[in-house]
Amino acid sequence: MKSWQLEKMGRENLHLVETSKPTPGPNQILVRTTAVSLNYRDKAIIEGSYPVPVSFPLLPGSDLAGEVVSVGTDVTRFKAGDKVVSVIGVPMHNFSVPSTLKLWIDQVVRAGRTFSYGEAGPVGLLKGKKITFLVASGGVYSKGTPMASYDFVEPYLRALFGFLGITDLDFVVAGGVSAVMSGKADRATFLKPFDEAIDSRFQAAA
Repeated sequence: MKSWQLEKMGRENLHLVETSKPTPGPNQILVRTTAVSLNYRDKAIIEGSYPVPVSFPLLPGSDLAGEVVSVGTDVTRFKAGDKVVSVIGVPMHNFSVPSTLKLWIDQVVRAGRTFSYGEAGPVGLLKGKKITFLVASGGVYSKGTPMASYDFVEPYLRALFGFLGITDLDFVVAGGVSAVMSGKADRATFLKPFDEAIDSRFQAAA
């Protein structure tokens, strides 16, 4: 099989190489990737500005979707054939989700495929799934804050995916990004707890 690997920091060290098919170990799953996008985390890793240490060789790709090929021992939440997606990044735009995410959602919400109508009303067809969202906002909109009522991101996503049958939703919220953008907070220090939170979610999910 072929895969993109980063041998060390620097874009010139990113190569397409021939590798053997990996075998998932305990608490691991093997996913056949069908879609991938480059996000800021990947850019930072490749350019050497990522604040958390990484091991090489590295397969970049924080945002991906695909199908589980096989699972390792002790894995109970996934099975071969499951469709999976990594963490969904959601920057808050005008107190709600960005238009690009809404466009993707409109392709996912399909009558007869992700939901149906029964005698008692709509029925979600995606039961038994879990999604982790990483939400970033310039201000702080968490519960108990003066701006909490302006957060339409989490309520919308909970309602939408609940309609599709997915109620196991996990939110990691990075509020207050404006402090980093204005230079009032150190980027590495600000990002570290959120990176650790995402990593812990993946370890627990397996």
